[in-house]
Amino acid sequence: ESFANKGSSITTTKENAVKIIKKFAFINVNAANIRFGPSIKDKIVTVLKKGEKIEILSKHNNWYYITFHGRKGYIYNKLVKMEK
Repeated sequence: ESFANKGSSITTTKENAVKIIKKFAFINVNAANIRFGPSIKDKIVTVLKKGEKIEILSKHNNWYYITFHGRKGYIYNKLVKMEK
């Protein structure tokens, strides 16, 4: 179970390093799945459309933990473009 479902503190290990980012970005593909955890096996929270703005809170390997429309979830890092 992912911590995104619990809202509790994050435990980090060398293999699962969490990098705090706090930057804005935009969805860079026509439709991007936002998930409950950092894996394609995790259930989809919602789908965001190209151009929608998100805030990246942290990075977990190849996934960003984000906030959007007052909700939180994970998105694969290749699906976003950082705000300039």
